[in-house]
Amino acid sequence: MTINEILIALSKQNFLRPNINEIPKLSNDLMSFFLPSHLHPLLGQFTLDLYSNIPSWPAERVNFIGYIVLGLSILALLKSRRKPDIKFWFVTTFFFTIISLGPILHFNGAVAFTDSNLKIPLPYQILYNTIPFLKNCRTVGRFFVIATLGYSVLAGYGFSELLKYKPDRKKAYLYNSRFSAGF
Repeated sequence: MTINEILIALSKQNFLRPNINEIPKLSNDLMSFFLPSHLHPLLGQFTLDLYSNIPSWPAERVNFIGYIVLGLSILALLKSRRKPDIKFWFVTTFFFTIISLGPILHFNGAVAFTDSNLKIPLPYQILYNTIPFLKNCRTVGRFFVIATLGYSVLAGYGFSELLKYKPDRKKAYLYNSRFSAGF
């Protein structure tokens, strides 16, 4: 951030800050992490109706990274959780995933989950209240971009774990990659 943006964030005339009521609409819905996007070329028609319940902007509905990436990330965590680099990527990924959900948990457009209208607050609310320039972050859901990097690294570690169980396939893969690199 530039010095000018920080000064604006600290001033009483902060025009960059979205209205507090807009922030949930600019946050990700938890369902969007597990359901293919309405833009998916094969499954988009099936999920279009499900996404119609979510009042967020269309950009905050495109968070599905795939079941294979999620599975490989979980495998990396289960098999290599003692390694410091895996811990770093897991903590970073988890943090930015949770932050991208905004100040209150949403699931399928709902923010209240029981008969007594229980709302589940999330850590972004604390950060919003304590870090002045974070109030200028117009679209909270875009923190998921950083989490996507973490998921891709964890999926790589998970794939590496899979290769340990089939040494013959690993040799064949290395042979094929050397062979194709020569042409």
